[in-house]
Amino acid sequence: CQKKLEKAYYRHLAGRQQHVLGLRINIQIQLVGIKMPILQWDEGLLIGVPLCDEHHQHLFSLLNKTYDGFGAKSPSSDIAALFHELIDYAIYHFAAEERLMEQNSFPGKEDHVKEHDYFSKRVTEMYMAHCDGEKHLSLEVLTFLNDWIKTHIQKIDARFGRYMACRR
Repeated sequence: CQKKLEKAYYRHLAGRQQHVLGLRINIQIQLVGIKMPILQWDEGLLIGVPLCDEHHQHLFSLLNKTYDGFGAKSPSSDIAALFHELIDYAIYHFAAEERLMEQNSFPGKEDHVKEHDYFSKRVTEMYMAHCDGEKHLSLEVLTFLNDWIKTHIQKIDARFGRYMACRR
């Protein structure tokens, strides 16, 4: 009975766009299972700091690759490589963003760095759990990445963007 209810719900969602914090997410359902949501970049996510905006778009691309890997049930080694790439790029992006904050005396830098540290810690924990063979990791990872990146760009990074706009 539970499975029939789930299938009916998924059919109901098929092809619909859901709006979460103003970000459009396409939910695509396959007959055999769920194809994970793919984040869609739109100009409403621009914070007005060109380097950060470019990085955010690339992070979306990496997240989409990660979603695709989980949705396609890629081999564990492929998913581990995607995690590794995501972690590396996030660290690179965070360092660049934090340098910009330092150079521009952003007063919210300390709290912003704490957000970056939290993300890095959680993603690294998830990566290690995946490498250790944890079976139910994918839903947790996808939910965390989806929620964190949207919230971070739309709220936390947007504060930095507004600060930079006022400095111009």
